[in-house]
Amino acid sequence: MKDKILLTSSIVAIVAILFILFAPKTINPIGNVSGGNDYAATTTDTNFNTALGNLVKTGQGTLGSVVISISSNAPLYLYDATSTIHTNYATTTLAAFPATVAGTYTFDVAFTRGLLVVGASTVGVASTTITSR
Repeated sequence: MKDKILLTSSIVAIVAILFILFAPKTINPIGNVSGGNDYAATTTDTNFNTALGNLVKTGQGTLGSVVISISSNAPLYLYDATSTIHTNYATTTLAAFPATVAGTYTFDVAFTRGLLVVGASTVGVASTTITSR
């Protein structure tokens, strides 16, 4: 009888040890962004030169950053607006680059109407990546 109890206890212990060793492990991600908080990126190039502006996002959002990879002497402006026709779009400037210099510019600034990017009308603007959410 003692042998049966000892054998049963040994088998239960072995199964428990194997389960602990080979059970799936949960991995906690490091640096993960919760859904809805990630940034979308829009890339401009030297053809992005309209004075009418380019609407990157409509409605409320956040301007994350502007990454300028190629400098330019042409201006680049970011507004809280949906078009240059707004009567007060000039008072809602989020960022202004009269002459763009290569670098990363972090803003994390909220906008309410939309994110409008306006460049020069006759010359190309710098190559940029604009992030927003």
